[in-house]
Amino acid sequence: MSPHLVKLLAVSCCFIPCLVTAQEKKELPPKIKVVTPLGITAGSTTPIVVRGIKLNDVTELRFLDLKTAPSITIKNKGAAKVPDKVPPEKAGDSQIELELTLPADLLPGIIRFIAVSSQGQSEPHQFVVLDQTKTIAEKEPNDGFATAQEIMPGQTVTGSLLPGQNVDVYRFSGKAGQKMTIEIQAARLGSVLDPFLMLHNAQGQLLAEIDDGPDGADPALEFTLPADGIYYLSVLDANDKESPLHLYLLSIK
Repeated sequence: MSPHLVKLLAVSCCFIPCLVTAQEKKELPPKIKVVTPLGITAGSTTPIVVRGIKLNDVTELRFLDLKTAPSITIKNKGAAKVPDKVPPEKAGDSQIELELTLPADLLPGIIRFIAVSSQGQSEPHQFVVLDQTKTIAEKEPNDGFATAQEIMPGQTVTGSLLPGQNVDVYRFSGKAGQKMTIEIQAARLGSVLDPFLMLHNAQGQLLAEIDDGPDGADPALEFTLPADGIYYLSVLDANDKESPLHLYLLSIK
């Protein structure tokens, strides 16, 4: 073998590991995993927490498709503790605490935003703009029929399955023949909740239950009420888990 070829091979063998090491050290862009809460109303200043990966170096949160930029005040950035029963890859390792004010004329619906750092930008994350006149917060205790929280058709509930609480129960009144659509938004918005819905009548008889929906983990239940009376709707996690990140938005129409 030519001495020049031997020398070239020796240099190449030393150079290849350097290339691999450089590639391994390449910084990755931030990732957004979940936002608490999953949605807010427009026009009011609301504290929110954005959790994800490599958020410590984020310098900007940029909302897409908005004609008027929202007001964003970053209050704190740092490491985020992973709650019990939550896979670390779903919770993220860092978080941003901020105050957000969406434009008052923003209509209810889905909006998107990204996190920007010197390493690049995250994939867009979905966030919900809620109708202030039709949104209510979950109230504890509501873990059984006797303590069920009353809701009205047309309302959206912002809730979560907190530690020590494996079910949230709501009650509503209906008429025979009414067609009800019950929808929950959770996994599609980054929540770790795998929602499961159950519908009972006033006598405790199970009328319907549903796990996954046609497009993923979030189910939608369509049901025609058989009689006038009170009905109970239960929200559970299909894996029987709960945490502050088991968030949901529940709508009854």
